[in-house]
Amino acid sequence: IQRGNLAGLIGKVGSGKSSLLYGILEELKLTQGSLFVEGNIAYSPQQPWILNDTMRNNIVFGSIFDNKRYDNVVAACALNHDISMLPNGSDTEIGERGVNLSGGQKARVSLARACYSTAPIILLDDPLSAVDASTAKYIVDYVLNGILKGRTVIMATHSIISLQACDEIYLLDTNNGIKRILSSSKDIKREMELVSAKTELNASQYSKLDNSKGGIVKQETMESGNIKLSHYLEYLHIAGWSTFLIIPIFILGQGALLMVDYWIRVWTDNKYNLEKYTYLILFTCLGIFAIIISLLKCIIFNQAYLTSSRNMHNLMVEKVFRSPLLFFDQNPIGRLLNRYSKDQAIADETLPSVIKRALEGIYDSIGGLVLIGILIPWFLLTIPLALAILIFVRQQYISTGSALKRLDAISQSPIFTHFTETLQGAVSIRAYNYQKRFHDQLVKLVDNNHKAYILYVHASRWLSTRLDFVTTISITVAAFFIVFLRNYISPGLTGVILVQTLKLTDVLQIAIKWTVEAESVFVSVERILEYCHLSTEATNKSEPRILSSNWPAAGSIEFINYTLAYREDLLAVLNNISFKIFPLEKIGIVGRTGAGKSSLAAAMFRMVENMACSGTILVDDIDIKTIGLDDLRQRLSIIPQQDPVLFSGTLRFNMDPFGKNDDREIHEALTRVHFSSTQSYKNFDNGLDGQITSSGTNFSVGERQLLCLARSLLRKSKILIMDEATAAVDNDTDQIIQATIRASFQDCTVLTVAHRIQTIIDNDRVLVMEAGRIAEFDTPKNLLK
Repeated sequence: IQRGNLAGLIGKVGSGKSSLLYGILEELKLTQGSLFVEGNIAYSPQQPWILNDTMRNNIVFGSIFDNKRYDNVVAACALNHDISMLPNGSDTEIGERGVNLSGGQKARVSLARACYSTAPIILLDDPLSAVDASTAKYIVDYVLNGILKGRTVIMATHSIISLQACDEIYLLDTNNGIKRILSSSKDIKREMELVSAKTELNASQYSKLDNSKGGIVKQETMESGNIKLSHYLEYLHIAGWSTFLIIPIFILGQGALLMVDYWIRVWTDNKYNLEKYTYLILFTCLGIFAIIISLLKCIIFNQAYLTSSRNMHNLMVEKVFRSPLLFFDQNPIGRLLNRYSKDQAIADETLPSVIKRALEGIYDSIGGLVLIGILIPWFLLTIPLALAILIFVRQQYISTGSALKRLDAISQSPIFTHFTETLQGAVSIRAYNYQKRFHDQLVKLVDNNHKAYILYVHASRWLSTRLDFVTTISITVAAFFIVFLRNYISPGLTGVILVQTLKLTDVLQIAIKWTVEAESVFVSVERILEYCHLSTEATNKSEPRILSSNWPAAGSIEFINYTLAYREDLLAVLNNISFKIFPLEKIGIVGRTGAGKSSLAAAMFRMVENMACSGTILVDDIDIKTIGLDDLRQRLSIIPQQDPVLFSGTLRFNMDPFGKNDDREIHEALTRVHFSSTQSYKNFDNGLDGQITSSGTNFSVGERQLLCLARSLLRKSKILIMDEATAAVDNDTDQIIQATIRASFQDCTVLTVAHRIQTIIDNDRVLVMEAGRIAEFDTPKNLLK
């Protein structure tokens, strides 16, 4: 490819377009031939990678800020109007993974980042698949034929519109490799005619940024002061019945140990004039009894903390999984990972041992005091002063220690977030050669965490020093008593006093130290319990007799004066819309990026519900608000916007997670969506038992969309919503899939959100959205007039 040329890469799904770009980036290993790249590279991936940062920082991406260049790039990528609608303009935070943006807006931000860089080589992976046709034409005119003119651009694309700007076009085929072809002027002309059709909005009307979700990420909350008593009680309640046996068994265990110590004194003084073997036998029996109690103590205690850890984890999982969509928008993934990994690990591993030591210290202290009180009651006169000093030191420390522990826990969340964000954007980071920048950011975050941790360690040493001082004074006082009363104390009693005094001062220090440590460590339980009280969505199950077993049988949908806002304090994204879809209709939904198309799908699945939402949605004349969420979401199907979801596991599990279909039906579904004909499937080991990696990364985005479509075929839902389900496949495959959908879902109601007009041109009717309202709703023929 010559310097300064724009080369287009086309081909069917799975033909290797993205892989070729990965090869140029040296993300794939070169096994044959040679590769020569001269100059730095900027890269815009097929699935846009968005930082949890401001709009400006996402575009500038560490480069030197040049206001004029920035303005030119923003204008060329049709982001001017979007930014003007933000409360803080370019300085507005756009949320983790770009949750504040629609798919098309993410694509344009990613494209703007590549354009802003000064790299002489630009790699674009399907940059126009997520934008509407008019915006695509604008980008072709002002980006490909504009600000990128003179730079070397390699673009993988399915968009015929973009091919008109290419100097050369390469066709990739899994069987015949790659060959240079000429662009088809006939196809381009037909596409441009469709772009100019009346169904599209005026090109001067740029999309409004989906700022409906607001300022997004919330500050992580932090409790203050000591741990609340309610948290301790809730932890005991979660642990179950075994907690009620812990105190009695610890008392019994301490009593057994006291009896052993007491019997040593009796044996030494031969108080009862028994045979030495009698003393030995009774001592052995007492020792065995103490061992048995100790084993029971361990079993009951382990049962209690295992139960509490398991129940807390399960409750936290249930609450988070049932949380509203807004919760995930406002809480970065690192924050969730911190609770599920670090906090849960402390609750599982550290807390039980700390509590056990604290309880043993407390009961050992009580036992020592009881024994000394029996043997030398007057010695107890020295205890209150020492105990008062210890408690005073403890109280001085505890508030500071707990606060520092909370700071330590909270400062770990940004590390998890940064690590996750870096993994997600590793290819882009390496492409822009910004590894050092992200490494330095991680060092700053770790250093910030260490500030809190080191202060916590220093505070702990402060406590230990003062406890040691009090302990030393207590031992000294005991020694003076023994010397002063040496004529009144027997040798056996002297030994017991020395042992018990040393032990008592030691266990008092241990009790104070570990009760303080338990309260500090309990901060993790406090953070877990916070997530155990999250607000959840509506009820899961429907009331009896509301739904029939075959609902929805007809497939009619009606919106009546429906309004939707993502938060109560934000503007509505759907404004008082009303329309009706008749049973078995095939409806296309079009509109500019951010017009509210995907919000219709969110409304159908009740993903957003708050006081700002109003109106009614009827499915087969039943208000979906009266239907349990599980019932509603299991009986409707959706192929989500541009980010097809696959899970780690076998291909069979991903197609049929509930095991309702046999292998023949799964193979048939894969064949009908033409996934079986892809090279990736032919090379896939073990067929349906082959393993899919996390997020389906061993398939291309287009292939993942085909798998999601096959999954919908297997569900046999009466209503199917396709949100840009074929955006990442080529035009020929798209047409084949549309034919498959018409054949397979002819007895179903299908809603298709699309940017490609040919995708919905043969639908029964087309719904045109504009700024959250219905601009037009008619047949394609009437709309094209």
